[in-house]
Amino acid sequence: MDKSLTADGSTFTAHKILFATESTGLIHQYQPDLNTDFCSTVNLYFTAATSPVRQPILLLNTKKSLVNNVTVLSDVADTYSASGNALISVTIVGINNDEISTLTQKVKTELTTWFGKAVESWELLKTYPVQYALPKVPSARHELPSIEFKIKENWYQCGDHLLYGSLNAAMRSGRLAAELIVREG
Repeated sequence: MDKSLTADGSTFTAHKILFATESTGLIHQYQPDLNTDFCSTVNLYFTAATSPVRQPILLLNTKKSLVNNVTVLSDVADTYSASGNALISVTIVGINNDEISTLTQKVKTELTTWFGKAVESWELLKTYPVQYALPKVPSARHELPSIEFKIKENWYQCGDHLLYGSLNAAMRSGRLAAELIVREG
């Protein structure tokens, strides 16, 4: 049985330990050869009188430009907007060092080519820079040999950095690691 110490000095014991963190987190102390490269993003949230798409879809930009994707969250669930206005999420890749007003104007200028002049009336609600948005993986993998989930006897790892950057990969790697733990008893 392993005994571990937490940051606040508490201890716990467990027969098996599963590290479910990003590659730059706690797991990196035990797996220093893990790839810790990652992608950053900035998410901008706008409100508008009407939705520019009126569909619960994610619009992906296939061109190399500032905006990576757009979705109208209030089209996914109308409860996301208490005011009845459209709530629009815009994601750009990388941390942008422009002033918020400059970045907002660049985004709105680009989105005018997508949705027309109505974009000019969109109001910025909030921006969120996300330093660690997704891991940068050299190639997407859907399967891994069981040994890659095992750090040492009774210690395991999971996370999207092992497969491909996404919530689906994080959940999949967690399931695969859990299945290994169950098989090993």
